[in-house]
This record gives sequence, structure tokens and C-alpha cells, in this order.
Amino acid sequence: MPQRISLIDKVKYALARADDCGYPTAVGSLLAEVLDLANDGAGIEGRSGIVRGGMGEISAALADAARRFGATIRTESPVETVLVENSRACGVRLQGGEELRAPLIVSNADPKRTFLRLVDASHIPNAFRHQVQQIKTRAGYMKYHAVLSGTPKFTCFSPCMEISEVRIAPTLEYYEHAWLDAQAGIPARQPILNLQFPTLLVPEMVTLGKQILGVWVRFASPTR
Repeated sequence: MPQRISLIDKVKYALARADDCGYPTAVGSLLAEVLDLANDGAGIEGRSGIVRGGMGEISAALADAARRFGATIRTESPVETVLVENSRACGVRLQGGEELRAPLIVSNADPKRTFLRLVDASHIPNAFRHQVQQIKTRAGYMKYHAVLSGTPKFTCFSPCMEISEVRIAPTLEYYEHAWLDAQAGIPARQPILNLQFPTLLVPEMVTLGKQILGVWVRFASPTR
């Protein structure tokens, strides 16, 4: 028989967030909710926004704005190391030896890549380097994309309702088991699924009757 879930537990599961922290009772899990709430107001009339054309359009818009202000954008130019002089970052050396210098250096790489790989250890205080090393990066996400022949129907909603986003994570224990599988080096056997149907909001992205499905799948081992 299906497990009966109390109303209070259903509310807990509906509001639970964990994201990169692993599971809702983990230390730091509140940050996932804070970051999500920080996005409120980014859409129209307080609603979350869907980027027309996909998330890559955000990068394209930023690039266009930078070029209008005179920036030169180079791709396929991997950085080998950050140059440091007099305790200040002053430029970068690209793979191949070319050096680029500027009065201000900004990295949008993750902290471990920036401070443990791109900046020589001699320029980083030991205490700070240790803090960066302790950042937990022990699990990853998987992403699945598909084009569907129609709009999915969910038994818990009215057949006439079109739902643009659904999360499958029925219990707090379900969250935790998905995380523990990733820590054991295997993809979650019962993964947390965030299903998104952006074409319900932007139907011109596909031909008539089709729907795009994007699924965030948590968690996966970072070593596989």
C-alpha cells in the first residue's frame, strides 16, 4: 500500500530546499532558499522569469552590452595562471604564453579553480587557502533535455491544467538518500527531479503541439 503522509509532512516536503547542500537538514541548506528568494522580482509582477531562447541569451546580452562600452571579448583563450605583483593581481597568462595585463582582474570561475589552480599558492594566505579547500563540492547535477509530442498530464492536477514546473521529491528522507548515493559514488537511485516545460510560457520556441522538457536530476557523483 502507498505510504500515507501527514499534512504537516506534505507542507515540509513542498517547502524543503537543499540544492548543493545535499539535503534539507544539512548545515547551510538555508542558503539555497535565500538564493532562490533573491531572484524574486526578476520576472514580471513578481513572477519568476523564463529567458526567451534559453539561458545562453543572458550571456549574449551581457556580451553585447560589454562591446557597446568598448570591451574586447576573446573566447577559446584558456587562462593558465593569474599574474600577481606586489600582492595584487595584475593580469593573466594564457595557455601558450601570451600575457594580458589590466588594473583590475575579475574571475567568474569557481573559488577552487580560481584560488587553488589559477593563483600560485605562494600568493594565498594559508588560512584562506584552507577555507577554500574545505568548500564542499562532493556532488553534481545531471541535466536531461527532450522534445515531447504533447503536454504532460499529472494525476494530482486537473486534466485541463498545464503545469510549467514540477518537482519530484516526496519526503525529506528521499532527499537524503539521493545525496548519500552520490557520496557513495553512484547516481541517485531515486533522484530528485525538477521538471521544467518552458514552452508552455514561450510556445514559439517549438512547432505547434510540441513541448520542450528540461529536467534537473540530483544528485550524481562528481567522479563519474
